[in-house]
Amino acid sequence: MDIVLGKTILKALPAHFLHSPSNFHLYDSVSKILFTGDLGAAVFPEYMVLFVEDFESRAKLMEGFHRRYLPCRRPLDKRLETIRGLDIRMIAPQHGVIMEDDKAEKFLE
Repeated sequence: MDIVLGKTILKALPAHFLHSPSNFHLYDSVSKILFTGDLGAAVFPEYMVLFVEDFESRAKLMEGFHRRYLPCRRPLDKRLETIRGLDIRMIAPQHGVIMEDDKAEKFLE
């Protein structure tokens, strides 16, 4: 579904069962940010950063959350099919750190 805000179009993309049955992601085609809800979320150590600096270290923090809350591969594969065609500059999870450029691409891989 497209949501028109002036000259900007936000895309509401269904992401069913990527933590909850009625979940959706939001893509801003101007800023090229994909807001992913729980996809990309992580359990944090005692410090917090805004942007991913070391993807491999951050991926280890995301792994436990994803295994527990997103355990089924099928909805994830469907979501990846849908977003692969988008020009994504950043991925911004609800409970996580923003992944920019090459880190966003590594996450999608």
